[in-house]
Amino acid sequence: MLDLSLLTPQQREAVTAPEGPVLITAVPGAGKTLVLTMRTAWLHQQLAITPETILAITFSRKAVGEMSYRLRRIMGPRGAQVNVRTFEGFGYGVISVFHEELGYKRSRLTVLTDAHEISDLISRAAREAGVDAPVDGLALAVNDERSTGRVTNPEVHAVVERYEEILRERSAADFVSMSSLPLKLFREHPEALERYQLAFRAILIDECQDTSARQYELMRLLAARHGNVTAVGDHCQSIVRHVGA
Repeated sequence: MLDLSLLTPQQREAVTAPEGPVLITAVPGAGKTLVLTMRTAWLHQQLAITPETILAITFSRKAVGEMSYRLRRIMGPRGAQVNVRTFEGFGYGVISVFHEELGYKRSRLTVLTDAHEISDLISRAAREAGVDAPVDGLALAVNDERSTGRVTNPEVHAVVERYEEILRERSAADFVSMSSLPLKLFREHPEALERYQLAFRAILIDECQDTSARQYELMRLLAARHGNVTAVGDHCQSIVRHVGA
């Protein structure tokens, strides 16, 4: 049985909220992650939502490990069956399954993390698209369009299209791809979206103040069938507004 005795009244209210959309905001040190893990356990124990149909999203591998550890402590072996992922980890899984629909020949992709390599590829894309612009400013504009989906400059859009072609040719993806490609897939292939909507009956998002526009839209689509989303965060702690949070 889930022990709620150590929670404050406000924490208990958040943990035991009925199914549906729940937004939890709190200052640093208020126990947001504790509330998220306890709510995950409560959804399973009290509402009979099976752990494998729960998707918990957080923002770093370290946070994934911490949440997974807490869930195992609270729920026992069943806690290990909760799908705890970063946005990038979730996106990579979607791309791997539907790589052909997204224009990739292989399911195993190389994930580009080196900023210099990505900058070089964007420079190459600009040359091949016939665009002459400073590399630093261009890279920011390219990632802004890819993160938000807003097309504001035709030259930047041309570079974006060529850059993404290069990624497909290399069977590669970067961190922005992990949100933009699943979103593209779900919009163009309703059957793929339905597969994931049926797979997850509850979605929980930690540090929601740092979701990008496309990450937000991705989660909105996933939850459209059941509307069972718990989001935890504090807008005063946002650290990635500069990339579209």
